[in-house]
Amino acid sequence: PEAARGRDLTVRQVLDVAARRVGSAFSEQPDLEEALHAALGEAFLDLGDLGAAAEHLERSVALARSANARGADGVLSNRILLSRLRLAQGRAAEAEALLEEVLAESSQPSIGRRSIEMGLARAWRGKARERQGRFDEAETDLRAAVEVLAGAGALATHDHLTALEMLAQT
Repeated sequence: PEAARGRDLTVRQVLDVAARRVGSAFSEQPDLEEALHAALGEAFLDLGDLGAAAEHLERSVALARSANARGADGVLSNRILLSRLRLAQGRAAEAEALLEEVLAESSQPSIGRRSIEMGLARAWRGKARERQGRFDEAETDLRAAVEVLAGAGALATHDHLTALEMLAQT
């Protein structure tokens, strides 16, 4: 509020201010710093600013890995976001490799949020495979993702629709 001083601010301006402050303001709270970098990275990714997204998503993954900040689910969700960035950068093979790691670490049946993360990992791996021209593998992944996310119920409604949309585009 004090930064605005009566001026209208855009969402982008607010994100830029937050991006400049997050590391120094929360360096003593790695869980919070990691979550904020992930949120900022996703916001910048959605805005198409791949440079800013990379800075924040790579930092969030590093923080999550070093301190296991929000637990295993934080590490998983951050790597899924990073794989989305790699896809947006045209680096489908790298995205697929990240998602292979995520799926390999979670080979056991999962429930709740972890189940949703696994469904999303399958969906984005399907998208990475599609970008590499491996359409049969992509379709298999996307169908599996749709099934997992459908079983996750109301918590995964948006994610389920996203996977369905990806499948329809394959």
